[in-house]
Amino acid sequence: MQRPELLEGYLGDEEVAGAVRLGDDDVICFTPTRTLLYHGDGLLSDESVAVYDHDVSRVNIKNGRRKTTFELEYLAGTESFSVPSSKSKEVTTELLAGVLGACGITEPDESVLDVFRFSELTVVITDARLTKHVGAAVWSENYEEFLYDSVTNLEFEQGQVATQIVISTDGRPNRIKAPSDDAAVLRKTLTTALCEHYGVASASELAERIAPDQAPSDTPDDVAGVSFDDGITPLVEGKQGDNSADRTDGSLDSTDEPVSTAEADPDIGTTSGATETTDRDGSNRPTTAASQQPTTSPGGSETENTGHGDSDTEPHVRVKPDETSSVSALDDDEDQPQPQTQQASDDTVGSPTATSETAALTDADIAEVQTQLTELSEAVDQQTELLERQHETIRQLIEELR
Repeated sequence: MQRPELLEGYLGDEEVAGAVRLGDDDVICFTPTRTLLYHGDGLLSDESVAVYDHDVSRVNIKNGRRKTTFELEYLAGTESFSVPSSKSKEVTTELLAGVLGACGITEPDESVLDVFRFSELTVVITDARLTKHVGAAVWSENYEEFLYDSVTNLEFEQGQVATQIVISTDGRPNRIKAPSDDAAVLRKTLTTALCEHYGVASASELAERIAPDQAPSDTPDDVAGVSFDDGITPLVEGKQGDNSADRTDGSLDSTDEPVSTAEADPDIGTTSGATETTDRDGSNRPTTAASQQPTTSPGGSETENTGHGDSDTEPHVRVKPDETSSVSALDDDEDQPQPQTQQASDDTVGSPTATSETAALTDADIAEVQTQLTELSEAVDQQTELLERQHETIRQLIEELR
């Protein structure tokens, strides 16, 4: 096609990617970066050339009975031009090819095969990807693309009114609903593009080629469960017979026999034999911790006090700290003195030190709970924003289906 000299002057050395004749002498040319609309001489106007850059943020199309108007939105404003409605399909395909290339979505050697518009859904099929845009505009930054290299399945679900095109990428299905009247052309164009991309001749070969490989499991059969070591070391270890060594405070376990020995202090030079406390029924009874508290004798030496239930004065002997012995006396009465261990424990619980530790732990717990609540609040806010965006997308899809 011979181009007018005025148009050639605007093109310069730039390569022309496509051109569409609009009637009479009018023609529109497309380069990778610009759209040039040429109007020839007429009764009311002279020849002219209008230039529109492809670096746009939004493309709108308004269809009329005789004219189709293209609106190009830029950061600085909006520009528009009109073409005959019979040429709108060709102009839309060439214009979107230039816009996708200028925005860096398609590669320089990638070509647009066809463009389909279904109400508020626009589908662009190239030789390397499928691009989908939902909304009143034909093109904006809110788009989705599906690369052919990531396609793992392609299915078509036919219905009475519409056909569902299910294209799965990396195992994730994506649905595109098209009217049944146009679905056949879309199906053929998309299938042909995928077959040429993978170098196959039919849809059956394409299905075998893009089907995901079933990788064998690397886990051996004998690793189905969790095995434990046969020898489990207990958390608390101890030798039999060392119970007395673990009790250095003079108290005895109720299940142990209260055998006690006393050894004379070499400084005093006295010795004391071992005694047993025997009840009326002949059973052995251990002495309590309260009856073994050390006291000071008149001579100044420390001794360990061992008392009966009915007597306050008994002989005293000093027991070495490293000896695990207990001194008990014969007791014929049933009543035993109340141990002082429980009273000491109660005093400890009610002490200021215990109260301050409890308060400190409570403040730390409150601070941790507040931190967790803050994190949960941020997570809820993010989920709310995501749900709002999804709600907007669903609303647009519902309007499109209507």
